[in-house]
Amino acid sequence: MRFKIILIFVFGIFSMILAQTKIPGIVIPHLKSFSDKALKVDLLADIFGNVANPKDVSAQAKLFWNENSLFVSISISDDTITASDNAELFIADTRGGKNMMQFFFLDFDKKVVKCTLWDFRSSRKLTEIPVKYTFSCEKTKNKIVINFELPLNQLGKKQIMNAELGINMMISDIDNDRSANNQSLKWSYSNGTDKNSYATIPVKLGKEKVKNVKSSLKVFWENDTTVVFKYISQKNTSLSFKDFYSQKEISSIKIEENKQGFNQSLINTYQSNQINSKISVFQEEQKLNDIDLVFAPKNEKNINMDNLREEIDRFQFLDLNRKNKPEVLFVGHSMFRYWFTMEDDFKEHNILNRGFGGSRLENILANYHKIILPYQPKTIVLINGCNDLTFGDSPELAFSEFKSLVEKIHNDLPYTKLIVLTHPSFYYGYFKNLKQYDDLMITYIQSSGWIQLADIREVLPATIPDLHACLLPDYTHLNAEGYKLLIPTISKQLKIK
Repeated sequence: MRFKIILIFVFGIFSMILAQTKIPGIVIPHLKSFSDKALKVDLLADIFGNVANPKDVSAQAKLFWNENSLFVSISISDDTITASDNAELFIADTRGGKNMMQFFFLDFDKKVVKCTLWDFRSSRKLTEIPVKYTFSCEKTKNKIVINFELPLNQLGKKQIMNAELGINMMISDIDNDRSANNQSLKWSYSNGTDKNSYATIPVKLGKEKVKNVKSSLKVFWENDTTVVFKYISQKNTSLSFKDFYSQKEISSIKIEENKQGFNQSLINTYQSNQINSKISVFQEEQKLNDIDLVFAPKNEKNINMDNLREEIDRFQFLDLNRKNKPEVLFVGHSMFRYWFTMEDDFKEHNILNRGFGGSRLENILANYHKIILPYQPKTIVLINGCNDLTFGDSPELAFSEFKSLVEKIHNDLPYTKLIVLTHPSFYYGYFKNLKQYDDLMITYIQSSGWIQLADIREVLPATIPDLHACLLPDYTHLNAEGYKLLIPTISKQLKIK
């Protein structure tokens, strides 16, 4: 069964790995270049705060660096290694950074472990630099050690020392899955509050000695204005919590010690009237960290699944520091969500991307007052519909929701130009009835007199010889090369007055 873990993170020097001068496949510079700087992370607790049985699965990650590269060693002990077990490493140029890469390690049951790259770098200059990395794997019957090196100039880091990276790791152990949900082991300060699910932990690549700190944290939503924290700490460790701004103590309940020798503390219901807030966490007198929080407006109904809620909250968090209204607003599903180079690709416009994964027309309608109306943009670029069909809507029902959305936009924002994209025709082989939906939409747009059509059906047809070169490893979402092909069609519509 797949087991979702949050980690106990340990900042410190780990002498055992530094005593090696070479990891198979990776040559490590002289030992002294790594002294006094390292990060060690142990996976100890599942998503519900239950400490994992190390006989079932345990994992440890070790991060270290020099002036040029980041080195990661991930060690996984598993009673049963299956074909579906895997590990993922996410590295961004900073926490919440726009230049991010995902490395997906799979085929644990085979002799040769495979590494698949998802390149999410947002800078067009960086996407022209091929990603070069080194990884090796040591395997025994019940243990896998993955050693990985990445030169950080590929993330745009000119100076490594004192720079900050965003790091996240996930490990899936299928045979220990105790629920029907799609869960996995995950290292994160919190779940759903960092506003970037890919690279949530800031790691400062400094020369100074890193403090030795241990803590484990789980955050989950109770309702629209409430967050409950569960900490898992070492035996006989005293934890305390304060509101970051007021520095007032937040009461907590200590739960009895569990069988593995860890104490659990549960913070009482915590409410905030602010959209954004922070909580400071202390171990005895030492501050562990400050956790960013985002709260939905009071008494507002959570209308959809957790990942949608997280995306909308992420938008609200990003809007806190937004000074100017966007000229062009992109709204839609993951075709926009994964367009990380969008700002570079449309430099002549003030762009705001509000695409989110799994987006359906009903989601956009329900969150219209959050992700469209407040921005009052001059132009809106919209794509949606395929996920509605995936969730069982008929083409006619999806079209009726599309019609409701565009008419609402036209009534509320009569001077806003609306550009609607078709889907690329290779999608028609993936999404049943999508062509029928697009046909209904196109007919309506052509008769409306006020909607512009950006027809990308033949820009990426199924028959294109190098189609896979334009797609991410899932062969569904576009990569930077695929998005290049869309730019002329959209730019042409943006120029029309």
